[in-house]
Amino acid sequence: MIGFEPDKIAKLINLPANFIISNFVVIGKYINGPLVRGGQLSLERVMIKNKF
Repeated sequence: MIGFEPDKIAKLINLPANFIISNFVVIGKYINGPLVRGGQLSLERVMIKNKF
């Protein structure tokens, strides 16, 4: 996640030294709408047959 600094978050929530942050759930509202996705590639473009 861009901008995520686990050391600063651990200090903010007073995380004990023998714990680590392994999962993080972001909750909030978006500022801008979602980015446009490129879509799925065709099978012919991603599958390689009979060669390495």
